[in-house]
Amino acid sequence: MDTPTKIKTVLSMILLISCIMSTIFATSNITSAQGTNCLILDFGDDETYFINLGDQEDPDAYDSLNSLCLMYELDLKWDGNEVSEIDGVISGEEKSWKLYVIDKPKENQTAFEWRLSDNSPSDTKIKEYASVAWAYGDAENVPSNAVDATGVSFYGYGHPQRIVSLAPSCTETICSVGGEKKLVGTDRYSNYPLSVKSARDEGRIVDTGGFTNPSFESIVKAKPDLVIGTDAQFAHKDVAKKLRSVGTNVLIVPEGEDVDSILESIMMTGTAMGVREEAKVVADGVEEDIENIRTIIMNNSSAPKSVVVSLSLEKSPWVSSSGTYVSDILDKICVTNGFSYMNQSGWIMVNSEFLMPEYTKIDYLIVVMADGPTNLDEYKKILENLPDEWKKTNAYNEDPLKSRIYFLTGEAGDLASRPGPRVAQLTELIGKMVQQSAFDSEAIRFAGDDYRDHISITTDPVIR
Repeated sequence: MDTPTKIKTVLSMILLISCIMSTIFATSNITSAQGTNCLILDFGDDETYFINLGDQEDPDAYDSLNSLCLMYELDLKWDGNEVSEIDGVISGEEKSWKLYVIDKPKENQTAFEWRLSDNSPSDTKIKEYASVAWAYGDAENVPSNAVDATGVSFYGYGHPQRIVSLAPSCTETICSVGGEKKLVGTDRYSNYPLSVKSARDEGRIVDTGGFTNPSFESIVKAKPDLVIGTDAQFAHKDVAKKLRSVGTNVLIVPEGEDVDSILESIMMTGTAMGVREEAKVVADGVEEDIENIRTIIMNNSSAPKSVVVSLSLEKSPWVSSSGTYVSDILDKICVTNGFSYMNQSGWIMVNSEFLMPEYTKIDYLIVVMADGPTNLDEYKKILENLPDEWKKTNAYNEDPLKSRIYFLTGEAGDLASRPGPRVAQLTELIGKMVQQSAFDSEAIRFAGDDYRDHISITTDPVIR
């Protein structure tokens, strides 16, 4: 071994020892408003390793990778400034090891993407970026996501023991990866699992306010070492800034515009909680359940259908356009979202004229409402009193039992408003409503707290 190599090896060992000590004595105070000081190693397919560099003064991507591989006992081979092999994974013409960075977020920035580093590994300083990763892949691949919806790294938070959730979907995701007993506070609308609501009602965990107006004071009172919110609410991002300024770790997950973003939120939550492997099991299970449902429908579906999902039966209702996870579910069960043609995405309010057949084809209507029917008499009464605009749609029939208007209420309604780990259950439920022939089942005209009686997915990903 030549002298320069010996020096680099010694320096890497010193850095490694320092990193291990930083990890052992790590607290939430090591995290700044820009996240933790970490290097990520990404083999692809969500197989990642990371090293928390703690308070290292100026770590670079070269020495940090040496330290990471020493820590995890991974064989590392260099070819000059390029990685030639890590743990038997060899750089070649089609796939190779590359160094990626995510720039630190700027004011009002909403998108954060990996890019190849412009500098050599030794000149790529970890602290200058939101995240740095060595990743294996081809020219089109980039590393797994490593920053949240505000551009802050969520790696290296250790194993938080006191967690606050700001949204029902976040609460369910936390519980799905085994974090229910670590919850010390939730928003007042988190009602699943029921044990979480009971704990909040009894004062055993803190009520942190509403979904749209979380209370900074109540959150701080809970003394959390991790707070998880959603990009769907600006108030969550606003309170995140305040919490980070006082040294509290915060994760802001994507708002859930499609199923992939829900799976990503599960992985992000698990990583921030130090249980990434458990999160992968949950995410893989959800993805497999949805794919199984899709396969059944693709093999047995009938003529094309246009489906509209509405939040009411008002003359000017809020409906799902493109860019929602509900719309993505419709695509996965091989039907068309009746309002996907609109220029706006997300949940949008439409005028009554757009309910007319000449504007929108509505073969099936699914209504998500808190006070929906719970028995056949209530169902018939609602249809009798429908506004004329809805009665002119293809979904309506004077004979209620021939109408294709269905309701999600109670717990089933929660499924349609929470982009969380129960998304596969919602997929099967909607699938059975509008693709009855594929499942050889009778019409599910309304589903509420009894929705589990209508689906075959028996494993609840939230209840551990």
